[in-house]
Amino acid sequence: VWRLKLWLLGKLLKNKNIIMHFKGQEEFVSRMLELLEKASKYRKVFFTPFLNEVELDILQRLPHECFIYCDGGYDKAERKRAALSYYEEDIQIPISIMHATYDEKFIKLNHRDVLGSLMSLGIEREVVGDIVVGDGHIYIVIEEEMEDYIHYSLTQIKRANVHFEKCDEMVEIKDTRVYTEVSVASMRLDVIVAQMTHLSREKAQNLIKGGRVKVNQVVLEDYDFLCNNNSTVSIQRYGRFSLEYTDRTTRKGRHVIRIG
Repeated sequence: VWRLKLWLLGKLLKNKNIIMHFKGQEEFVSRMLELLEKASKYRKVFFTPFLNEVELDILQRLPHECFIYCDGGYDKAERKRAALSYYEEDIQIPISIMHATYDEKFIKLNHRDVLGSLMSLGIEREVVGDIVVGDGHIYIVIEEEMEDYIHYSLTQIKRANVHFEKCDEMVEIKDTRVYTEVSVASMRLDVIVAQMTHLSREKAQNLIKGGRVKVNQVVLEDYDFLCNNNSTVSIQRYGRFSLEYTDRTTRKGRHVIRIG
């Protein structure tokens, strides 16, 4: 009995030490460690919900004895489900792509409109993968068991009547991001947010301290955090921005960055 207690205590301490390395993601890391352990212990395949790019990276970095397979429904998917398997095998991850069309002459829909309609139906965000909207098409990647619910329940988005059917693949939707180059005094988060929102540093700091800013899907309230290259910054009510560091500086020593 005492050996079992020591083993359990050692395991808890080990997991606690691992979790401490992922600030802001403690709950997620704990859930993934549990799934990885189950896959190893029971020799069964376990599926995660849809994970963003940061969560997928964390999952791969956690200690494990499993094979990890990922699929988001199409090549450029940002959100993907992962299959955790003790054995190396060909696994079909249960996801589906739902498609609908609408007339852009009468209404313009965006990602937020579609996501809002899904949430109003009581659908959890983690069962939904990428949402792609453009050129009169809407694609929603979802967990396979949600097919019928989307088909029968999601019939209207704002004022547009829609009818979702399962499809095999997505058409190419053009990238609507607009890129611009700007110079900033530093890579501090408050400086970057002020540039993206065209607000003062003080107002940018208030947004950050209010929990309205995410960097790579993690809410950060530390406004002197230094942003890395290729970061994704999400600002509530302002949108999502991609940040690229160019390694160039102005004559006054300011950093030149690209914002998408």
